[in-house]
Order: sequence, then C-alpha cells, then structure tokens
Amino acid sequence: MQKYSMTEINNNLSAVMLMMEKTGTPVELTQSGKTIAILLSKDEYDELTKPKLSPWDALMAFREKEKIENLNIDTTIFDERQAQNG
Repeated sequence: MQKYSMTEINNNLSAVMLMMEKTGTPVELTQSGKTIAILLSKDEYDELTKPKLSPWDALMAFREKEKIENLNIDTTIFDERQAQNG
C-alpha cells in the first residue's frame, strides 16, 4: 500500500488516482505522520460494504453454485447423520 501525505495528495491527486485505477492498490493518507484515511477503489468498497448473508443463506447460495458431486465429499456422511437423528 502506498502512503501519501495530505500535501502530496493535494499536489498529485490525478496521478495517484490513475495509479489506483491501474493497480487497484489502496492508498494510505497521512497527516503529521499519522494515518487518517485509506482510499479504496469502488469495487473494493462495494465488496467490503455488500450485505452479509446469514449462515443459512450462505449455505443455500453455495449449494446453488456448487454441485456436491464435484467437491469430492463422501455423500454417505449425510445418510449417517439422518439415520442418527432418525
């Protein structure tokens, strides 16, 4: 992650934004040597702020996306659990 002081950002904002766009690397902004903010790309921000799925919804989304046969899981473990819970 690149670090820039507020003075450097004020003098080079266009170049820094272009570098961020090309590399996707966040930029750390400092003032008096102390980090005050992090600049992120829109894609990174969207990823960080998207709604989180509940564990159940995440499982259902995973099951829709992946076929259990392709995961090399012994599916008989599901049969054994059902038998135990009977």
